[in-house]
Amino acid sequence: KLPKADDITCSETTSEMETGKLSGTPAYMAPEVFLGGEADERLDQFSLGVVFYEALTGKHPFLAVNFPLTRDRIVYEGPPPLGQFNPEVPEKVQRVVSRMLAKDPAARYPSTTDLLAALRAVQEDLTRKAVHPRRRMIVTVVVEMLALLAFVFAPQIGQLIERGSGQGGIPQEKLLAVLP
Repeated sequence: KLPKADDITCSETTSEMETGKLSGTPAYMAPEVFLGGEADERLDQFSLGVVFYEALTGKHPFLAVNFPLTRDRIVYEGPPPLGQFNPEVPEKVQRVVSRMLAKDPAARYPSTTDLLAALRAVQEDLTRKAVHPRRRMIVTVVVEMLALLAFVFAPQIGQLIERGSGQGGIPQEKLLAVLP
């Protein structure tokens, strides 16, 4: 017996929810997943945007006390401004992450390649400016980390979504990763 959607915690991974068969962690799913929209790489950008937001602020942009409230925040509310929690993050990085977290998939980057180009442009712009060497190093590390995550994890997130949407089978081998 599967849990009801109201009983699912935001960090749990579930294979079935009230909207149909899904696979993944609900707190990282894009609004279109909950609204029954089309799944493409822009969906992955949203999930990566949540991870980037967390990496830069230490806070999840939509997390609430339970799954229904988190889902509603993901679908209907914008995240708090990234700079509110970490004013050290350059405005251009904040704009990239905000675009990744756009509710409308059409407002996100058209492709992961475009996202990477935007991250590299931010990196180039920030290294050209007269920035304190320590801050330049931090920005370079953050942008490179974000770019690496975008290319490493975007295909895997897409595969999980395909499996959950019925386009692929249930994997025979189950893997578990325990992260801090």
